[in-house]
Amino acid sequence: MEIRDQKSADRTNKPLSRILFSFQGRINRVEFWLVWLGLFVCLLAVYLPWQRGSSGVPFFVMVFPALWIGTAIQVKRWHDLGLSGWYFFVNFIPYLGSAISMICLGFIPGTKGVNKYDEVPATPDEQAQAQSKFTKGEPV
Repeated sequence: MEIRDQKSADRTNKPLSRILFSFQGRINRVEFWLVWLGLFVCLLAVYLPWQRGSSGVPFFVMVFPALWIGTAIQVKRWHDLGLSGWYFFVNFIPYLGSAISMICLGFIPGTKGVNKYDEVPATPDEQAQAQSKFTKGEPV
């Protein structure tokens, strides 16, 4: 029981830097959509003032990290599906690539159990339990 609890704690305590910048491991659909939504909101918040005539420097500064983060989370979702991160290049298929990629990554559940890329990512229930323990000051 202790080993299972430790593995569960390891899955729920992924550093944000690993989720955003690493190309290794797996993330679940919830993490994928949260990061994707966060990227969209950040880029929109910077793009709209730039479009109205403000300095364009912040927008262009944001684009490159956003591309890296977007690529990293897509690679990790492909890993969660048991596929190579090279499937990221599906995005470059004209007209259909991005739609295929978003459907596969955003709506198809990952493989159950351990696959060759990592252990199972934390489920939303495990994440909620870890967050609850953290806010109460209990060890996670």
